[in-house]
Amino acid sequence: MAPHLEPASPPADPASPIAGCLARFVWMLGGFAAVVITALTILFRPPWTLGARDAIFWIVVLAMVAARWVDVARYRGTTTDGRPATPRHVAIYAAIVLLASATLWLAAQSFQFP
Repeated sequence: MAPHLEPASPPADPASPIAGCLARFVWMLGGFAAVVITALTILFRPPWTLGARDAIFWIVVLAMVAARWVDVARYRGTTTDGRPATPRHVAIYAAIVLLASATLWLAAQSFQFP
């Protein structure tokens, strides 16, 4: 009788750990830095002049939320204290980021730095 052999597992994708780290970096730190820098550039324009900077601002905000979702859905992301993250964590993160970003954007649009 032949021994029972388990099917070979597919080889690990070497890009996965790097992609997971990149997703985590975007939603935890890099995205926030880009949002703040973009908001500062908006402050140097006259109030309520919409343009490419505003589009970049909102694209970065959406990229942050997408990166958080990808981190949880694809790379088994965790919370900041190491517990497994759930879709509920993503929803809470998205609500906080969208609300804070909208507040920051409205403030940046409402004033002009000399």
